[in-house]
Amino acid sequence: DKWGASISSLKVDDVKLTGVDRNVAATVGFQNNGADIAYFTYDTTGAYAPAFASLTASTDSLVIDGTGNSATFTIHAENLVSDIKVSATHGFAVSPTTIKADGGDQKLTVVNTTTLAENTGKVILRSGDLRTYVDVRSFGSALDVKDISQNPVYTGGDDMNKTFEGFAPGTDGFTVEVRAKVDDPSMELAPFAVTADKVGFQSYINSTSMGMLNGANSYISNEEISNPANGGTFYNTDGLYHTYRYAVTSDKRVFVYRDGLAVDTFRVADLALQPDWSVETGKALRNLLKNSDFEGEWNFSKSRNIVTRIEGWDVYPYDQYNSTQEIVAEERSNEVDQNNHVLSVSRYKWNDGWSAGEISQIVDVAPNEIYTFSALAKGGIKSDGTKLGSIRIYDLQNADNKTTLQVTSDSYKKYSCDFETLANTKQIRVVFALERDKWGASISSLKADDVSLRGYSRNVEQQIGFKNNGADIAYFAFDNNGAFAPMLPGLTAQEITDAIENVIAEDADGIRAVASGNMLTVYGAADGSRVVVYAANGTQVAAVDNYTQGMGIALPGSGIYVVAAFNGGDKKVTKVVNR
Repeated sequence: DKWGASISSLKVDDVKLTGVDRNVAATVGFQNNGADIAYFTYDTTGAYAPAFASLTASTDSLVIDGTGNSATFTIHAENLVSDIKVSATHGFAVSPTTIKADGGDQKLTVVNTTTLAENTGKVILRSGDLRTYVDVRSFGSALDVKDISQNPVYTGGDDMNKTFEGFAPGTDGFTVEVRAKVDDPSMELAPFAVTADKVGFQSYINSTSMGMLNGANSYISNEEISNPANGGTFYNTDGLYHTYRYAVTSDKRVFVYRDGLAVDTFRVADLALQPDWSVETGKALRNLLKNSDFEGEWNFSKSRNIVTRIEGWDVYPYDQYNSTQEIVAEERSNEVDQNNHVLSVSRYKWNDGWSAGEISQIVDVAPNEIYTFSALAKGGIKSDGTKLGSIRIYDLQNADNKTTLQVTSDSYKKYSCDFETLANTKQIRVVFALERDKWGASISSLKADDVSLRGYSRNVEQQIGFKNNGADIAYFAFDNNGAFAPMLPGLTAQEITDAIENVIAEDADGIRAVASGNMLTVYGAADGSRVVVYAANGTQVAAVDNYTQGMGIALPGSGIYVVAAFNGGDKKVTKVVNR
């Protein structure tokens, strides 16, 4: 009837159908349309359950303390119909990876392969439809400490460009350190290092900032580092020399330090190589893309409620009110199960937005070659059928050499194309993009998985050095033997607590600190001392080498600070209140 009509319920009881019934013949068998039957049997003596299949682990969780360390557990299997496949999420390695269905109890070993301070994941055991999980939590080892300043390969000057012999790091990583004064807006210093295995970085340092270069000649932004002491600016305009260290670890991360203070960490995979590092065409590879199955790491910012980094891929923009680019679990089959992850790009519905939501990756390519691209993708379609999702490939040296694949379905389809490079092409950029529409538009998420770029790789020249535009360099040093934290004096957490509770500022070990207007001055410290400033919570907020009496040190804000001056084996400690 029509909207709002009042209709009583139809109710029925005591239903009957009278007539002659039919007998059936006792029979058993099957009807088959092409199936491959291994066997068929039956038992007329009763109703029986099958032998119960089980796959259990001796523990639900593991904790591994230290990079390279391991933990073990045992699995018990009964009546399985297929072998057990064993895998682990990123940052962990597990062995063995295959166990026979009838193998009995087996011990498995899980290794923490990452230097991440903390990592969580799981071991996944699969047999047919059975799944068993063991949660794993790990803590990375602190980097060993080493002073590499005593053996510099460059001992001062303002040379524009330098490379150095002897750079031959092993599997444990390497360390680069430069001490320089970059105190004028016209100055910029760019230390760099890259191995033949394409593990490396090029950084930049100027008068107010520092960071990592992310490729070149593209609109993808560089990775700028925020000063953890104040949440933003590095005050290199103070006319002082500062020490910058880059420790590249065995698991391909760059730990960045300034004046002994750890300021940031980057995955090498997130940083595109510099195009001029590529020197010759290498082998043809089935896939040139990093993290092409999206099973790698990603970083989520709780304060911004958004994924900010995806291993190997650039996220743009960082704005949840425009779009979100994230990694989500999605099952497509029993093999590609709920442990599979895909890329998902979604529009923020209640805003027009200001940019396409994108993730992209820059790839080194050979000139005058044809590359084959493919990906599974779906979505990016507005409720009225408008197609807003696409896959794009750009030649970074030739703006007119580009191609676009429109995603046309809300079901997964394989999208593929060939892309031909030109005589001067060095790098291409692969992009998944979801265009903006209007406020309130209902747009399905653009999703992608199993991305591939097949073709010839490029070899890079192993090198280390710097590019310099006016900076005054005190020294440049490197160490091939591993990734090392700087060897600089400091206070323990207990010493900081003791200083806050017990030190009398007016009579403190022959040293006095005065704070006014977020500027700190220290008196009584020997010229040339290293002065380190700590907040009340123990965080190091400033450090100055070669301090001279009366020099100002910027403070991040009001509060109680502990000040320590180190001169050889001598240590003086005081506290100060910045109001």
